[in-house]
Amino acid sequence: NGMQEIDNRLQNELGWLYLGWMTNYGERNSFESQYIGTALKDYGEDHLATLVILKSILSRSDHSQLIYDDLFSLSYLSKNECLAEALRFACNHIIIGLNNNNPRFELLHDDQKSITLNNLGYTKQNITINSYLSATQKQELIPLVDSIGVFVSNM
Repeated sequence: NGMQEIDNRLQNELGWLYLGWMTNYGERNSFESQYIGTALKDYGEDHLATLVILKSILSRSDHSQLIYDDLFSLSYLSKNECLAEALRFACNHIIIGLNNNNPRFELLHDDQKSITLNNLGYTKQNITINSYLSATQKQELIPLVDSIGVFVSNM
């Protein structure tokens, strides 16, 4: 009747998303890592979700808001055991790029900046409510996210 989910829906979704991510052929800003990250996490491969999102952060094109969207995705899709190190790496990568005036990290449009600032707020919220992260890790990560927010606000 069309109302029943197929038995291997998640495996099909994951296969197609991963194939699309792997064969994106230079269209680095056309793929949102949250989709494949969510499918990987739902499939129990949250460590792979972490790596896919980190790879996406590293390969985005200039002036891409998706770098910051990837940071937000990382905050709720990353494997808990990898979360602190993954967020630390991603934030430091972004901050170094911003400090060096790398055009990859510069947002050109006000709507990009607004969305990014909102997502940075959600990223901080995800860090704050994560029960796996220690208080020390939270105290280290939140100022990194705040630093990114200051850069974005001043673009």
